[in-house]
Amino acid sequence: MLERVICLVTGYLLGSIIQAGYWYGRFKHIDIRKYGSGNAGTTNVMRTLGKKAGMTTYLFDALKPIMCMAIIHFVFGNKNGNELLLMMYGGLGVVLGHNFPLDETSDIKRFLKKCGCELREITTCDTWDKYEKLGEANIFLSIYPTAKYGAQTLAKRLGREHIYMPASFDYEEIKQQMERLAEILEKTLVSEIIQTSEEQIETLNVLIDAQKDSYYEKEVEACEETIKKVREVVGDTPIVIDYLMHPRPLGLAKYLLEHGFCVEAVYLDGVSPEEEQEFYWLSKHAPKLELRATIQPKMRVLPRKHEEKVLALGQKAAWFTQSPYFVNVVEGAGWYGFDGIRKMAELMIRAYEEEKEVEDLVVRKGWGCESCI
Repeated sequence: MLERVICLVTGYLLGSIIQAGYWYGRFKHIDIRKYGSGNAGTTNVMRTLGKKAGMTTYLFDALKPIMCMAIIHFVFGNKNGNELLLMMYGGLGVVLGHNFPLDETSDIKRFLKKCGCELREITTCDTWDKYEKLGEANIFLSIYPTAKYGAQTLAKRLGREHIYMPASFDYEEIKQQMERLAEILEKTLVSEIIQTSEEQIETLNVLIDAQKDSYYEKEVEACEETIKKVREVVGDTPIVIDYLMHPRPLGLAKYLLEHGFCVEAVYLDGVSPEEEQEFYWLSKHAPKLELRATIQPKMRVLPRKHEEKVLALGQKAAWFTQSPYFVNVVEGAGWYGFDGIRKMAELMIRAYEEEKEVEDLVVRKGWGCESCI
């Protein structure tokens, strides 16, 4: 029995430590778990960092079980004829270590963790029981516009609080959202969940701090330093954005324009209510900015090559400009708040400095319709 446990632990350590995608990303100064699907596997690595990174990850992932079996064979041999069984335990450990790395945190997750709150996400529910437990929540939180109605309706039906915090690139909007979350937590959680006085005092301190301007000044300062570095690298390179990259493409365009970037166009097929103010701001302050509808039939035949270098933010933007310099992110990759702004900025630098294979990375939909992505 001890031999089986040792083999299981050996496999788990190999599977969790030798995360080729993670270490490759760190070598390139990013944490792959913060981008795309958040997985350190071959698919996400290839989409984020390119074909070379994906193949490297694939090879190392394939080597992990081989290494584990070699170690088991060297240490235990075929004593009592159970070498195959021990290798199976080792292989199981490799799978566990490979598939369950630690999750990363956004502004909201870090804040809730400080408050001692448990965050349950519908995207992580892999069993019916976990899905049912979502209804036990004291507060329902939605970030994406498409999730707002469902979360709002469920909260109303259950008599719970609902908070809508759409991801934003506006510092003041992020601050107001976090302050609102802190207020509701103070009202709801402190009175219903916290059991001991020490925990109550600690949580109250966190909630009070979250409603002070000083709490956000450091976050804003860090964002400004990061975006300044991006501006120094990118310069006046034309930038194009699409609505698949982030639910707030106009907000992103406004943010970049305010920081001196040259935003040439935004690909989108409509303006959401969340972006009404950004739309009017852009109409007034950036009249030359083009809004290009991707569903227009003419998009299939319009020229896509640019003579000059273009930095594309999103897959559609990359496809319609055929730019190999693009941020390969869909739906904001789960980013939120100040932390999300910094992650976006870091990826812009990487996208500007390294070419990607547009054909290989852009996910195309439809029957042979290359422009329908």
